[in-house]
This record gives sequence, structure tokens and C-alpha cells, in this order.
Amino acid sequence: MTQIPLRVAFILLLLLPSIVVWEVTPCLAEESAQTWIQRGKKLSDNDQHQEAVKAFHRASRLDPTSEMAYLNLGNSLYELESYKAASAAFERVLKINPDNSTALFYLGLTRMTQKEYTEAISYFEKAASLDSDYEQLSLFFIGRAHSEMGNLLKASENWRRAVKVNPTTDIARKTGTLINKLTQKKPGKKRWSMSMSTGVEYDDNVTVSLQDLATGLDDFAYFFEFSGTYKFLENEKIEIEAGYDFYQSLYESLSEFDLQSHIFSLSSTYKFAKFDFDVNTSYNRSTLGGEDFLETYSIGPQVGFFLSESWFALFGYSYEDTQFFTDSSRDSKNHGVGTDHFIFFDEGKSYLLFSYRFESKITRGPEFTYLGHFGTAGLKTPLPFLDKKGSINLAYRFFHKNYNNQTPSLGRERYDLRHTFQVTVTQPITKCLDLIMNYEFIDSVSNLKQTDFTENIASVALSISF
Repeated sequence: MTQIPLRVAFILLLLLPSIVVWEVTPCLAEESAQTWIQRGKKLSDNDQHQEAVKAFHRASRLDPTSEMAYLNLGNSLYELESYKAASAAFERVLKINPDNSTALFYLGLTRMTQKEYTEAISYFEKAASLDSDYEQLSLFFIGRAHSEMGNLLKASENWRRAVKVNPTTDIARKTGTLINKLTQKKPGKKRWSMSMSTGVEYDDNVTVSLQDLATGLDDFAYFFEFSGTYKFLENEKIEIEAGYDFYQSLYESLSEFDLQSHIFSLSSTYKFAKFDFDVNTSYNRSTLGGEDFLETYSIGPQVGFFLSESWFALFGYSYEDTQFFTDSSRDSKNHGVGTDHFIFFDEGKSYLLFSYRFESKITRGPEFTYLGHFGTAGLKTPLPFLDKKGSINLAYRFFHKNYNNQTPSLGRERYDLRHTFQVTVTQPITKCLDLIMNYEFIDSVSNLKQTDFTENIASVALSISF
């Protein structure tokens, strides 16, 4: 029998604990990760999803290659409506196993919540192709995605396929109901819209801001407005719409300030992924006191997208060319860049608005050239004490104009600062008829006397829309 030298035996004795630890540690880690997964499942079954998320996070740290840890983490986050975090967890599953059908299906659901319908469809299709257990559900949600995008033909087609997979399930019965709703005869989608309103307005200081004129006189005015639009093209990607707006005011005493305007517009929208690309063009021709006053051409491209589920942002540029018929020194070319932000809440019934715009206005008469800063803050929300979904709109607007050249009558550069506060209450009377009450306060501060004033305007109107 061969004997192990004493020195070798001593070395082996020293190394033995390390060898045992090295061999056993992966098993302990695997067992520990599995323990936390089981703990998380029990918490999730009891609707304790916050605690379940902590357990699954612990499991994923102990074993970063565990599909089950990330899959269950994604499920709990989905239940908590943390859709972006859930999406990240499911994507981690796919890095470990690209053919995990459950992760693919739930990624489709998370994309649906974010209105990314095209991506959702691709995930559902792959989940169904890999696992027949997901075929019917995937076809159902593919139909939902097409329905949301306005493609009712494809929605119906996929829902019919879903029923054929197994006509006896609850999902098949629900799908059959949706198909019946689609096949009921409905009037074609209306391409046009029209609205008219008429009312009376009281102004305690009749002004024409485009002419830097404040009369200091009060008067009542009757007004009439008409607006109409027609959509030449509308599908899930492109919309093209033409519009016409008419306005007429008639003062009781100050007829020289009667304003009439005609605005012709053309707008197009292209939807790509998360973005809406718009281009709006318009032509405006106005008269003042029955005489030609001005005409304006404008164009404004902009892009809009959701920064979050409730935050919609617009960024745009505008160009405007204005010609005055009676005062050519005010003829101008205006370049502007700006952004608008809508933050929705109360299930989308209310929103906050924040806007900023920078303008560079270059006029034929150098004394009217300026750089301007314009801002708006607003709130629109329902008024629960009003019947039939009455609403209130609160707004604050300001502008600050920095004039680039001296104003001859001042002998120095002019400055203008204006604050406007507005409250509008809308009360529906019938489905098509609204009562609109409006109050506006303007505080105009300027070193030019005729534009340094305050003004109060109150109006009431009836508006009908079709």
C-alpha cells in the first residue's frame, strides 16, 4: 500500500475546506434563490405584490441567470401597474431565454398599456407561434391592438381566428361579443364637423392691440362665430384636414372697431411609432370697421409625443407673414419656436397646460421690431356641481417684448409687459348645445402711453356643434 507523504497530506488537509466551499456554494445560492422565489409566489398569491417584488429582486441578485426570478418579478410589477419596470424584467428573461413564451406574451401586454400597438402585435405573434397555450389569448389581444389603431377589418379577422382555436372558452365568448358589435350596421365615420356660436360681450376698454390702440371707452358688442372642418384622408398613419373659421363682432357705439375675419387652414398629421408629426398652414384676411385691415400667411411644423402615460409634449416652429393694408410700417415676418405640455389626471378628465414660446418679429418699420417671450399656464377640469359634465378652464398668460430700436415718440426703446387672467365656464344644455361664460382681465404695462392700460372683458354665448 502506497503511503501519502506527510507534507502532501498536510497540504490536502489545508485545501479541503476551500474545495468543499467551492463545490457547495453554487448549490446554496441556487437553493437560496429558489427559496426567495417560493416566498415571493406566496406573497403574490395573497395580493401582497409590493413585498413579492422585494422577494423576487432578492432571488434575482442571488441567481442572475434565473428566468423564474425575473419572470415572477415582471408579473408582480405588472399587477402593480408599473408597466415600464415590468417590461424591463420581461426583457431580462428574453436575454436569458429568447423563446420564453410567457415573457413574450406579457411584453405584448405592457406594450399595449403604452399604446405601442405594432410592437405588441409582434410579441403576441411570437408567443403564439412558440406556445399553443397562448394562441387564443394572443389572437384576442392582436385584435384589440388593431382595433385601437382603427383597423377594424384586421381586428375582426384575428378575433374570428381566436374563436376557432376553442369556441367553448370564456375568451371565445367575449371575442364573439366584440365581433357582433363590429358587424352591426353603423353609419360611416363622419368626415366633417361644424360649430356655431353667438353671444354678447362687454368690454370696459375697447382696444386693438395690433395697432397699439386703447380707446379708454366701454361698449357692448354682439358676436358670431362659425367653424367647419373636413377630413380628406384619415387612416392609422395619416390625416389631412381642411378648415374654415369666420368671426364677426358688432359694437353698439364704436362701429369703427367692428372686426370680421376669415381663416382658411390646411393641416396634415403623420403618426410614426410614438410620434405625431403635424404641419399646419393658414391664411387669414380681416377687416376693421368695414375696411380692409390685414392678411396673414402662416405655416407651423411640430412634433408631439407622450413623455409618460399622462404627460404629452409638443415642440414646434412657426413662420408668419403679416401685411397691413393701412399701415405698411407694421408689415412683419415672424419666426417662433415653442413647446406645450399637457399633464392629464383624474382619468384624463382634467389637465394642466404649460407653454412657452420665443418669437423674433422683424417689421418694415424698425420701431416695431422685437424679441418676445410668451408663456401660458392653465387648468381645465370638470365642475361636479354642474349638471351634464360642466367644466371650468383657468388660464394665465404673459408676454414680454424687448424692442430692438428706438420709438420716435419716446426717444428711447420701448418695453411691453402684459398679464392676462381668464376664466371660462362651459355648461352643456343638450348633447349639441353649450352655454359658455367667459371673463378676462388684462394688465398691460408699457412706457408707451397708449399701451399702458387695464381691461376687463365679460361675455356669454351659446354654442352649437355637429
